[in-house]
Amino acid sequence: MIERMCKLYGNKLLEYKGTTFHDFPTLCILASKDTNQDLRKLGFGYRAPFIGKCAKEVMSKGGEVWLESLRKQTYGEAFTALTDLTGVGMKVADCVCLMALDKLEAVPLDTHVRQVALRDYNYKVKTKTLSTRSYAEMGSFFRNLWGEYAGWAQAVIFVNEIKELPQIYAINQDDVK
Repeated sequence: MIERMCKLYGNKLLEYKGTTFHDFPTLCILASKDTNQDLRKLGFGYRAPFIGKCAKEVMSKGGEVWLESLRKQTYGEAFTALTDLTGVGMKVADCVCLMALDKLEAVPLDTHVRQVALRDYNYKVKTKTLSTRSYAEMGSFFRNLWGEYAGWAQAVIFVNEIKELPQIYAINQDDVK
């Protein structure tokens, strides 16, 4: 879905072996267009209306300058600011904190990581779903377990849990030499 959105709204970056690569669309593009119908056609489903609305909210807060300012805030402050945006849930906020805002303690949680907690760490859950409270508790559990780089430890565990990673672009070993 992201690749299709980039093709529709992003600038062309390059062509490599018959594949054209596009940049991720800018906030301005996503905020200025009515993206809902386009994104629905691209398979975004229920997420489609949230993307443009969220981009508009970010722009109203200062755009990229506001996003960049989240790096100076604590993990908790940045997480809260992100989850206050339309359509941004706890996992997405943690992904942004970890991968874009230098919050190495952010632990994105989903069903795969939850299964690891239960199976490998004998973590006791009180609910079947990750409520706000149980999400926070499990995140704290992993931060205490894995320390300051808990987010990247989670990333390694997550990739290990995915039985088959989709191979979007095959890498020919002769190209790497």
